[in-house]
Amino acid sequence: MCESIVYILEGEEKKKIMEDVSKVRYEGENLVLIGLLGDRKEIRGKIIEVDADQHEIVIKPE
Repeated sequence: MCESIVYILEGEEKKKIMEDVSKVRYEGENLVLIGLLGDRKEIRGKIIEVDADQHEIVIKPE
């Protein structure tokens, strides 16, 4: 499986906001995170790092 964990930056620290994310896309100014089971979360921000080895996506809030 290739699901990722999505983190948001809070200062210098990463805070986990969603696990088992299988799809990420922009809808307007929001990022839409879609989980393996169809759960969905919208967040305003931009992707600053994708680490495929660690299955991590880091978002900077806007």
